[in-house]
Order: sequence, then C-alpha cells, then structure tokens
Amino acid sequence: MGQQDRRDFVLAVLEDSGVAMKPVDVFRNCKLRGGRFERRTTKSYLSELVESGDVLKIDSGALNDGRIVEIPTEDRGHFIAASVARQYAPDDD
Repeated sequence: MGQQDRRDFVLAVLEDSGVAMKPVDVFRNCKLRGGRFERRTTKSYLSELVESGDVLKIDSGALNDGRIVEIPTEDRGHFIAASVARQYAPDDD
C-alpha cells in the first residue's frame, strides 16, 4: 500500500464513520480495518488531509455544544471528514 493509498484509507475511515474522532481513535479504527501503519504515520496523514481540505480539525469544546469550529492543526481537538462536516452545517435558509 503506497502513501496515497494509506492517506485515502485514513480519509475513508473518517468518511465511513460519519463522526469526529480524536487522532488515537482514527488510528485504532484504521487498525481494526486492517491498516498496517503506525499512530505517528496516521497523525501525519491527518495533518496532510487537513492541509488538502479533505479533513477538518475541530474544537472539542465546541463539539460538546454540537458545533463544528475549525482550529489550527497543531491544537488539540478532533478530526472529521469535510464531507461529513458539511452534512452537519446549519441551513442558511
């Protein structure tokens, strides 16, 4: 499995789950699905996916209030697939 395949694998785990997860939970779910890479590699792929706009890093406190608030990649928080986050966005009607 090449680097791009592993990145796609991490993204698929987030998209399929439909929820926000801490980095360790993303790693564990990748392992459950047969991922053969390490936790540190998962964190690296998550950062790359945030950079590309495929994944959002969101504030855990806001998540407790049912809101999605993006934060910088270096801050502690949860990750959610951007496609999933759009489903939770409030309607502007």
